[in-house]
Amino acid sequence: MRPIPLSGAGETLKLFLGGHIDIYGGSIPPIAAFVKEGRAKCLISTSAARSPMLPNAETATDLGMADRATELWRGVVAPKGLPADRLQLLASAMRAGAQMEKFRNYVLGSSEKVVARSPEEFRALIMGEYKDFAKVVQGLNLPK
Repeated sequence: MRPIPLSGAGETLKLFLGGHIDIYGGSIPPIAAFVKEGRAKCLISTSAARSPMLPNAETATDLGMADRATELWRGVVAPKGLPADRLQLLASAMRAGAQMEKFRNYVLGSSEKVVARSPEEFRALIMGEYKDFAKVVQGLNLPK
């Protein structure tokens, strides 16, 4: 198996459904309809919990790998050195936006979920994943 860097889910899905690549690894919404139609088979959802869009897909937790579960997430970051008062202002605005019914309905309609974290919690998430993926990369013994 060799990785093929692509520009995003649209290109990946097109190549996967056309039989040009063997595995699609990405978010659930773009592939869910094709799984339901039988044009694709979900081998595993790397999420910790089952998705309403793919309720029959086994998760990392189901397979005894809860500590290996990964989630695709979206977030907003600010430049390093942003004054604390500005960071808190942005964080408050984002938290308020995340609670708006129209936004929540849009996100939930895409089978995603809204998780409003503090700047400190979000930084911890990013740094935790950075450390985890650094171990994976080091284990691959790639040339520098």
